Amino acid sequence: MVKFTVERRASNPKQLQAKSVQFDGHQTFVQQNQKGEVKSVSSGHGFIVSDAGSDVFFRMASCNGMPMPGDAVTFDVKWSEVRPGMLEAVNVCSERAPDRPTSPVWKEKHPEIAVVKEFATVVTQLAERAEGAEAEVKTLAEKLEAAEKRIQELTTELETLKGPTEQTPERTR
Repeated sequence: MVKFTVERRASNPKQLQAKSVQFDGHQTFVQQNQKGEVKSVSSGHGFIVSDAGSDVFFRMASCNGMPMPGDAVTFDVKWSEVRPGMLEAVNVCSERAPDRPTSPVWKEKHPEIAVVKEFATVVTQLAERAEGAEAEVKTLAEKLEAAEKRIQELTTELETLKGPTEQTPERTR
């Protein structure tokens, strides 16, 4: 159950739209375990034609895998939190997803992908460590150079404090 007001759409005054939608009760899902076919996909969202014949909006964030137009899907329908007064498909699962690399089933059939990803992660971590070590070596080299310069300055200062060294006169015969 919902409470709402009705207004004419700004973009098309012949159409009405619900505004100020307030939900009564705690019912989240309107329908569960629905079937349909992906009609279209845009950046971050798309539409499913349900078996009942209606178009249902969905967001890619609520999908398992990456559904494509023409995919048979199962989904639940709930009231949209982003688009009040509208229904939205959630928990969208493509029935052809096992053929795609984003599918958990595909990943199970191709475990080498997990190994390659793990290897890439290790290589990235090693590269980051190497960069850190290189920076540390550079810092230590700079400190060593400064220490050598300071030793030279102190040696010069010590020689100045000692004064001229006494030389013994040569003996004449």
